[in-house]
Amino acid sequence: MRLTKVRLPALIEAHEDSTGQAVRTAIADARYGSLSNLVECQKSQIRPHLKLLGDSHRGELRTFCTRSRSGRTIHRHRDQELLDRARKIANSKAAKEDLKRQQHLIERSFADASNCHGFKRARWRGLWKQSIQDLLIATIQNLRKLVRYLCQTKPQLACRCAERLRRLSRLLLNRLPALLPI
Repeated sequence: MRLTKVRLPALIEAHEDSTGQAVRTAIADARYGSLSNLVECQKSQIRPHLKLLGDSHRGELRTFCTRSRSGRTIHRHRDQELLDRARKIANSKAAKEDLKRQQHLIERSFADASNCHGFKRARWRGLWKQSIQDLLIATIQNLRKLVRYLCQTKPQLACRCAERLRRLSRLLLNRLPALLPI
């Protein structure tokens, strides 16, 4: 499987615009671990807790990777100092713990969506209808988190919210198939 490189600065900018807060640490998988993203994070003074893309041959056996008789040629990136700092941060213990935690949270969320809400199967045909289904699943998951939080802080309000959510879910399940023809 080939991972495509994704431009991280645009996603960071969109996040900062929507939340109104500056990003201090970027946590992402190997899809975002390109050299350009590492350099951009360093220039923006963002700690890159990224899984590095293409770092599989950085061990002791790397010297045996060439077949050239004249040896190896090393090319340095123009921002090599920034890259070295970014790699050091990305390979730190804190970065690896963040990646592990993030992966656990995301995988758990997708597993819940698949097992409890039918995320693996499309109910209706058409991309826009599938997008509606995905957004409804995400909304339900967020509402469940809200009710769980309210149960811990304000139990009476949580009971009222839970009852209204049950009514709303029944209403949606009964009316939505009529609104979205197959």
